[in-house]
Amino acid sequence: SAWNDVHNVVLQMLVTTGIVGIVLLTLFVVWAMRRADFGLSLAVVAIAVNWLLQPSTTSSLMIAAIFLGASAARITAPPVSTGPSRRWLRLVTAGAATLGLLAGMLLVAADLHLRDTVLNGSRADVRSAAAWFGDDPFVVDFFILNSYRTDTAGDRAERHDLALREVAAEPDVPRWWNELAMTQWDLDDLAGMRVSINKALSLQPNHIRSWVQMTAYAKRVGDVHLEEIARAHACELGAPVC
Repeated sequence: SAWNDVHNVVLQMLVTTGIVGIVLLTLFVVWAMRRADFGLSLAVVAIAVNWLLQPSTTSSLMIAAIFLGASAARITAPPVSTGPSRRWLRLVTAGAATLGLLAGMLLVAADLHLRDTVLNGSRADVRSAAAWFGDDPFVVDFFILNSYRTDTAGDRAERHDLALREVAAEPDVPRWWNELAMTQWDLDDLAGMRVSINKALSLQPNHIRSWVQMTAYAKRVGDVHLEEIARAHACELGAPVC
């Protein structure tokens, strides 16, 4: 099977940054953990354990590195003060903690509401529940796009607009370009579909879905030579189009 990532942070770093990168990462972790503050290092451990089985992205890797680096910087605490500045610091800390807790609870509530709506609600209800997550590409792809009918002109147009928002949010993810290509197929925008497929393949040359889409595109426009090439690539990658 072909995967977008290796679902293991150690292997991911090895294949993306090489031996030098994995050695530097290991040295940094060892150095930082020897001096780490227990509270901040717990955040790193929580992220790292999840990374052994789930994808690691550039953004989350940087967050973990910041936590780890901050935990290793032994900052000397200022003298204890009972004046106005000390009370102001406590208020700011309490406010930040409260906002974080409320944000976490809101996210959990939104997630449970979306799950319940997907199981029991209408298409319109699903779109309304998914709107709580904004333009999150994953939510748009798995929930909102599927709530529109491909046999209705208005729905096809709205699916296309949503797919454009997906690629605008994360233009380096081949899957979103595949979704845009499918909406262009439904709108008979075959030229636009070819551009989207080419973009997905430029990001990941061995992307199975892209070659399957290219096979369908070539067959529809009658390009026999392109269809043979695309089908051969798809078959090599294990797609059921042989």
